[in-house]
Amino acid sequence: MHHQHKHPTTPNLRHRFICGATAALIAQGCGHDLAQATDEQIEYVRSTVNHGNEHFLPVLSELAEASSEDLVFGFNGEGGKEEFIRDLTLSSENASRVIESGRVYTFTDPEYIGSAFYRNMGSNHDLIAVNEANLVIMPLDDTIDGHCTESGTCPFTWSDIIHEGSHEFVVHSSAVDEYVENRGPKSGYDNLLLNQERDFSYLLSYSADEIQSFFSFNVLESVELERVWLEGVLFNKEIDPHGFELNRQFYSDKLSDLSTPEGWAKQTVDDYNLEFFSEFWGVPLEEKQRIIAESGWYEEYIEDEMKEFVSEARRELGLEYDETRVELDREISTEWNLNDEGRREGSDIKFG
Repeated sequence: MHHQHKHPTTPNLRHRFICGATAALIAQGCGHDLAQATDEQIEYVRSTVNHGNEHFLPVLSELAEASSEDLVFGFNGEGGKEEFIRDLTLSSENASRVIESGRVYTFTDPEYIGSAFYRNMGSNHDLIAVNEANLVIMPLDDTIDGHCTESGTCPFTWSDIIHEGSHEFVVHSSAVDEYVENRGPKSGYDNLLLNQERDFSYLLSYSADEIQSFFSFNVLESVELERVWLEGVLFNKEIDPHGFELNRQFYSDKLSDLSTPEGWAKQTVDDYNLEFFSEFWGVPLEEKQRIIAESGWYEEYIEDEMKEFVSEARRELGLEYDETRVELDREISTEWNLNDEGRREGSDIKFG
């Protein structure tokens, strides 16, 4: 399937608020006329939260585990890795509870800067409301594609949902509410929200948005990106055959890498993607690559199509012989090692 998206280079932070007595600055956001979401919309949101809990939450937990802990914290900015992972799970479970009970509402107000809010009215009456002026409840495939419309509305994602789910337990400080209400400079967000206020709900937003952005682009479009690479190599081979020969081993190794989860992750994850986790959490590149390789994403979303692409690329680049030779070398080497071990064991028996 061909995807064409614009992908933000930084987490796409949207404004999310809690309604209640403590949120005086945005109290007008709580008075909106709310419409019950349709059964179809509730099913879309249910699919989105279930998919995120299954595919994104374990990866986010692993990245927190691999972090340096400075900016990893739980509710009320307290604790470290353990608290973050516990409270991430509590937030997602709470959001799932509200969604399963059908308490999803919509409203439309272009003047209201919030995209969604959570109303804490006791466990049987909590609700999540989505401002359709900013967000659209979409089917799961469109949601995880991460494609915003031309008018600027974006899918209501797992990141949005767990942010709202956290508001059963925590509220934004008045400093955060005031900053966002006055549309403070984007460049100051990370400092105020993470360093100064240690706002857990926004920490979820930053980290989950980064994972979703990586998934929609680097995972779902992985084969398409490699096809673009192949076109470039074929073009260069045509105009500079000698240069191609010099890089022949590099191309052969790259295609071998793309055939396994570990190799694909090594080729895909670099210092410039999943940047939040390197920059703010101090997760080493090797750990990012390991976690993505072990995520199961390659096997579920990429493997079959990628292996077809690798075979096709080897044919078009004339590298089938190289790969056959590598496989033969590997088999001969394995057989030699086994025979060698057998000889050694035999000599042990003979002379032992």
